[in-house]
Amino acid sequence: MSQQSNVSDDLLWQVVRSRNAYLVSRKTGGGAYFSRDPFNLTNKHSRTHAGFVNSKAVSIQPAGDKGVMMKTKKEGKSNTPAKSLNTHKFKSTSSNQKYVGSARGNVEREG
Repeated sequence: MSQQSNVSDDLLWQVVRSRNAYLVSRKTGGGAYFSRDPFNLTNKHSRTHAGFVNSKAVSIQPAGDKGVMMKTKKEGKSNTPAKSLNTHKFKSTSSNQKYVGSARGNVEREG
């Protein structure tokens, strides 16, 4: 039986949107806000892009030896951090279509 979080993603965002560890504010450029969240692929500070509050999110980061590490969050596993992520490592010899197809398939299977 999987445990669900009792707190909705929207409520969590309302609580942490002005103060969180990933928030970066710039005084230049009109006081823009950015995010360093690894699950935020656009680095925009907004509810729709904040991966740490969403129950489903994807992170793509460089790995050693010219590879790519893709992580996806498992929905309903927020109470068990050790089991809450799927991790896939791709070598640089794979084609770009393989990355896209794999990322799309992982997100659709978990949803």
